[in-house]
Amino acid sequence: MRCLCTRKALSFLLMFFVAVLLESCQDYRNMFNPIQVLCPGDFDPAKNRCVVQTHGDGES
Repeated sequence: MRCLCTRKALSFLLMFFVAVLLESCQDYRNMFNPIQVLCPGDFDPAKNRCVVQTHGDGES
């Protein structure tokens, strides 16, 4: 019976630490966003979009 309680306690602790680690990884998710890292212009995090300012209207 004691072994079963110890196993359950260890399982709970392992799941708790995994949850804490995953939560901390979410903080760094946006920092390493490939679109943001490779964006040469302004990055819009709300739309996950790279906005590059161009000069002129494209007409010759």
